[in-house]
Amino acid sequence: MLDRIVELCLQESGPIRLSLGPEPEWHVGWCIPAGHPVPAADSDAPTLNPGGGLLGSPWALMAGNADRVARDLLDARIATSRAPLEPPPGVHVLGRFPITADPGVRIEAGAVLDARSGPIHLSAGVRIEPYTHLAGPAFIGEGTQLLGGRMGSLSAGPVCKLRGEVSDSVLLGYVNKAHDGYLGHALVGRWVNLGAGTTNSDLKNNYGPVRAHTSPDELEDTGLMKAGILLGDHVKTAIGTLLNTGTVVGAGSNLFGDGMPPRWVPPFSWGSAAPAVHRFQAFRETARRAMERRGMQLPPGTANVLERAWQVVHGAGGRPSGP
Repeated sequence: MLDRIVELCLQESGPIRLSLGPEPEWHVGWCIPAGHPVPAADSDAPTLNPGGGLLGSPWALMAGNADRVARDLLDARIATSRAPLEPPPGVHVLGRFPITADPGVRIEAGAVLDARSGPIHLSAGVRIEPYTHLAGPAFIGEGTQLLGGRMGSLSAGPVCKLRGEVSDSVLLGYVNKAHDGYLGHALVGRWVNLGAGTTNSDLKNNYGPVRAHTSPDELEDTGLMKAGILLGDHVKTAIGTLLNTGTVVGAGSNLFGDGMPPRWVPPFSWGSAAPAVHRFQAFRETARRAMERRGMQLPPGTANVLERAWQVVHGAGGRPSGP
């Protein structure tokens, strides 16, 4: 569809409005040829509906992920460009959906690739250790390591380390969950480290719909019976951390100590049951060390954006500061 948008944009002498949905349509963007100004909102420019869905909340990204992964991996244009996996000896393959792999994938004997419920794609450099059960639909990003456990309905970005049970989740990349624990129906940002035994709930005891915070004082009905956690970039949890159903943890937070964290944890928090403010200098140093372990640096521009975010949340004070 992106090719079609570009083709139409090149054919037109002016901008094209991009819209989604049935009536009433949502205006989601413009395709603007070089040199043209951005049109007014009420412009009579031609309209193109590129298809796809409109995400109303982060929870929608998690809830619809399995279907999107399956649809993308089964798309003929994508599927034909990827080589089918030739499983090494001792690797068990189940199901009829395709399993594809890029160069450099290493799968050790004793692993199970279960394609009974959907396709699986393993990106370049993925490593799967023994006693890993990976069920589709699943997309595993470049350089990610699956270290054992049961995983499925999963999108994992690049350079993750995953062990234990991971279900129905989206991990954006550089997520370190190298120990046992349950991560389910979750949306996890980049550079998150989950200490050993970190576990979240994704189902209420009364099986009711999960409500989640959109701000400190506002709860939104997700419309979902299963909704786990949202973790922002650079969140860290101590060993044994327990997170309640629908918990939202802001970027840069470091969770540890007695008691479960509240279901709304502001960005750059320090502690657990009653978190203090994570000082920005301490956060930045931790982020720098974490990225250096993966051979990367914290770009100055990114550090500036994070510092501005810290100022927006905590610049006026109001909570005690942690180390």
